[in-house]
Amino acid sequence: MEETWPDLTPVRHKSDGYTGWIDGVTRMKELFTGNKECLWQYRVKVAGESSRRVVGPDALERVEHNATFPDEGFSGGVVLDGGFQQETRLHFLGYNITDKSHDERWSVIFYTAVPILGLKSVLRTIMMLAERRMSSVKMLQRNYYALIEWKKDLERIRLEYGADPLMKEPWVSNSLNKIFLDFEKNKI
Repeated sequence: MEETWPDLTPVRHKSDGYTGWIDGVTRMKELFTGNKECLWQYRVKVAGESSRRVVGPDALERVEHNATFPDEGFSGGVVLDGGFQQETRLHFLGYNITDKSHDERWSVIFYTAVPILGLKSVLRTIMMLAERRMSSVKMLQRNYYALIEWKKDLERIRLEYGADPLMKEPWVSNSLNKIFLDFEKNKI
């Protein structure tokens, strides 16, 4: 099977114009579709519709900017002890360091999070997570692996999105420089 877009990637149907989010892949049987060329199709969730649409990959295009956030099932906003949210919007979209490799997280950042949340929000969220986990020696020790992974993700964002005008704004460059100095100071 060829490479597929990850779940929650925002998409637009090329001819019908509707937008939605990838909600998995359905393997197709020749008998079912009559199409010997297409072995699979995307399941697409469209806001306000109870069932998923099944669409071939050639009929869809990825929405790269200003996509709608799929609020259905999002439990964020509840602040827990310590000031942490129950779930960030970035986590809801599939970003997490516990169960995903660096490449899997990058796929979520590139295909899903930046198009839906915007680069600014993705940067702020990852920097906030890292800064809070470096706020004390105890937090730093308990979250050392997470900090290493966030550092990798921030390095890749800086590399891949370096030409984006947002990356040249003083608050971004200053914040990134500060957090990388903190990583260095804490031997991360």
